[in-house]
Amino acid sequence: MNVKDEIIAYIPYDERQRQNKEKILKMIEENDRILYRDSLEYHFSSSGFIMDETLEYCLMIYHNIYKSFAWTGGHNDGEDDMLKVAVREAQEETGISKILKVSSLLRLDILPVEAHIKNGKPVKEHYHINGTYILIADRNEAIRIKPDENSDVKWIKIADLDDCIQEKDMLVLYKEIIDQAHMMRRRGMI
Repeated sequence: MNVKDEIIAYIPYDERQRQNKEKILKMIEENDRILYRDSLEYHFSSSGFIMDETLEYCLMIYHNIYKSFAWTGGHNDGEDDMLKVAVREAQEETGISKILKVSSLLRLDILPVEAHIKNGKPVKEHYHINGTYILIADRNEAIRIKPDENSDVKWIKIADLDDCIQEKDMLVLYKEIIDQAHMMRRRGMI
């Protein structure tokens, strides 16, 4: 499914998500380069929030730019399938090879990205239009770092997230995702 069709089909779970959906559909109409990072003000990214089958642990990377444990994800770079990007990034950034279960599009966010240096080059502040999925993986599968992006990869007990996440605004987002994962589990959706 392409980005626009998936967003049209997305059923927001609250008013903020409804507003994000509306804004993002408008952004798509206004910007034909929105899938590419050369759209400097805003562009698409896709994220996977990786959890184990018990939903008691999440697999996170220690992000070299943000100096915090974080979810996996990356730029769409022209790819029109957000789930494909989320799975690819999860595998590249953690070394896992199998995704056991995948949620439907969980949420849409417009996330600010601060100015930073990447690969020795300055990147201006901008926004990521981000689609998020829950990805279920096996905690026993081998993991590894991706040195150009992260310096650690580990399974973190959900109860310990407060101690591992330096970006407090992202911690709030992660807790919302975890709550949504449990709700989806109760409904038999993951």
